Formats: sequence, structure tokens, C-alpha cells
Amino acid sequence: MEQLARFVCAARYEELSDGAREQLKLRVLDSLGCALGALGADVPEMVRKQVVELGGNPLATMIGFLERTAPDRAALHNGA
Repeated sequence: MEQLARFVCAARYEELSDGAREQLKLRVLDSLGCALGALGADVPEMVRKQVVELGGNPLATMIGFLERTAPDRAALHNGA
């Protein structure tokens, strides 16, 4: 896991091949599409309520909501 984290931190967009850039764009768009498609579903709403209840340093946005929370909690919500 540490090796992957080091790779990600050191990676630069300009250094990626054309094919890798295209795949990156597709993955980002797919992730956003999944997140937006899940809005209004039961699970993300339950996670949002729990995240809001737990609180946290409001540094990150939960997709589809005005509330902000700690980055790890926003990631949990956005991955739900």
C-alpha cells in the first residue's frame, strides 16, 4: 500500500502516456457518474446522516449536499 501511495504522490499528469491519460479521464468520469447516480438512494443518505452526526473538520464536500465534513468522512460518503 505504501508503494502505491508513493507512486500516486510522485505521478505527474505530463508524464503519463496518452493511453494512460485517456484511461484516467474515463475513470474520473465513471466515478462521478456513479456518485451522481447514487444521489437519492437509501445508502448514501444513511451515510450522510451518520457523517453529519459525527461532525469533523469541514474541509471537504459530500457530493450532492451542502454539508462539509472531514476529508475521510467525505470520501466514505462519496464512495457509498
